[in-house]
Amino acid sequence: MFRNAIRWTVLAAALASLPAPAARADYEAGRAAWDAGRHGEAAAEWRAAADRGDARSMLALGRAFVKGLGVPRDYVEAHMWLNLAAGRDSAEAAAERDALAKEMTAGERAEARKLARVRRAGPDRAVPAPQRTGAGTPAAPAIGPPPKRALREAQELLAALGYEPGAADGVWGARTASAYAAFLNDAGMRPGKVLTPEALRAMRRTAAGRGGGAEAADASAAALPRDALHRTARAGDVDGLTAALAAGAEADARDGRGRTALMYAVDEGYTLLVPPLLKAGADPNLRAPDGATALFIATVHGHTEIVVALMEAGADPSIVGPGGKTASEAGRLKYGDGEGVRERDSHPAVVALLRSMTLAEVREEKQPGRAFRDCDACPEMVVVPAGSFTMGSPSHEEGRSDDEGPAHQVTIAAPFAVGKYEVTFAEWDACVAAGGCGGYRSDDRGWGRNDRPMIYVSWKDTQAYVRWLSEETGESYRLLSEAEWEYAARAGTATPYSWGNDIGRNRANCDGCESRWDDESTAPVGSFAANGFGLYDMHGNVWEWVEDCYNNSYAAAPSDGSAWTSGDCSVRVLRGGSWSNRPRYLRSADRIRRVTSSRNSYNGFRVARTFAQ
Repeated sequence: MFRNAIRWTVLAAALASLPAPAARADYEAGRAAWDAGRHGEAAAEWRAAADRGDARSMLALGRAFVKGLGVPRDYVEAHMWLNLAAGRDSAEAAAERDALAKEMTAGERAEARKLARVRRAGPDRAVPAPQRTGAGTPAAPAIGPPPKRALREAQELLAALGYEPGAADGVWGARTASAYAAFLNDAGMRPGKVLTPEALRAMRRTAAGRGGGAEAADASAAALPRDALHRTARAGDVDGLTAALAAGAEADARDGRGRTALMYAVDEGYTLLVPPLLKAGADPNLRAPDGATALFIATVHGHTEIVVALMEAGADPSIVGPGGKTASEAGRLKYGDGEGVRERDSHPAVVALLRSMTLAEVREEKQPGRAFRDCDACPEMVVVPAGSFTMGSPSHEEGRSDDEGPAHQVTIAAPFAVGKYEVTFAEWDACVAAGGCGGYRSDDRGWGRNDRPMIYVSWKDTQAYVRWLSEETGESYRLLSEAEWEYAARAGTATPYSWGNDIGRNRANCDGCESRWDDESTAPVGSFAANGFGLYDMHGNVWEWVEDCYNNSYAAAPSDGSAWTSGDCSVRVLRGGSWSNRPRYLRSADRIRRVTSSRNSYNGFRVARTFAQ
């Protein structure tokens, strides 16, 4: 019975040490706000959780006060919170508290420990809660005016920092008060008229960070335009910012919070301030104390126009920022995946952001003729240029069918990528091995797999493959539209075949092409010469499924190259002819239809990929 009592006592103590559900919820809300760059909101959530005894929130608050994010930079307050977290068995907090203590004076450490003791005592012991000045905390009670020596020191420090408080005479006049207010604003501290110990410590740390003493005093002339630059950036003052830059302000100078003017302009969404700062040489890849770059900040807030300007200036979306996230990852949370952006016709800079690429790389990938592969098992692709052509065949073309007309003009407005070869068995089998394509393993008729084109594949099967390929790569893979297929097959020609009017000899694989595979089997992909776009086997080898539903005439067909998804959609179109067909079926304009479930040894397919606009 005694042992049971002990067990219950231990269990009760353990349960008591766990944070309440409300505290856990507040901590998670704070973490989400912090990751989104809303540091003040995060600090408020963590303070609420810390008041309920959550050690993680105490640790987070300690770190926030060290960095000066969401709260003033205050080592005493930081030490207090880290000490409280350490008292709840956080080894991480204890290590950070001890490291911070080495940067503090003996008096500051004593004050921090006293604050921690008061807070631990709690309201049940009738000990007043600690009163400190800072964002989200009560103002300190009046305890009389600051000592004259403190006033003189503050004036000396303000002068060294470039705030022009007037003579260091220990008299807190209007000029000193104005300089003090400007410092508090730049340091992100709560406004006030009376000098506080916290503000004096902040001045000391800021001056020490800039060299202190005579060096800081000598730099005071340069410090003023720098501080003016930050103030104008935070106020959205275009004229003032331009004047500060013209006066020689350093574009990348940091203020007491470790932030640049560009970071402030981006944070507030001041679009007009960004170009002059970038033109003056502001580096978009500098990181704030929490790791956020200007691009990360713009992305979190959804300032798309600023994102574009920063990407144009060479911002790197792969730099890791707050919460261990890159700007690219933050962008996908804000904008959605690449497909969603394409639907909104977003700027290529946003696409580059989401794909963690430079803008130059995104533009380069659209260069006609460029070959690429998005993954080791992916089909090799070739960029096909934008352009116009006449789709269909003229009435006098030999072998023509009625459903090849009327001939009509089609304009494809943007480059797109087309499979260099027909999809092979090796590429299909990679999909199956990865758990895709419904696990379907097609028969190869003993002709071999690997680089032979996939056969016995239905239109429905092709949809499973392009869906898997899109999921695997994060890109938009699909079948070609019928118009795209003919455009790609013609490669700028108007003749029945891309090489001329006649089938010729050993130019393709068909019944009558005079190749060694004629009417016997498929040929390994790429066995014949490529067309003018660098594409192989557009004529012969296997029929290629396209996206379109079948219509027996081109009357009312789309003229923009898009797939025709109305008509008889129980059947879909195939193009290009196969190893067993006569040459007339290999013409660029020829077309047949099959039900979407049809599988045979003549049918294969080729893929396309859409580029973001």
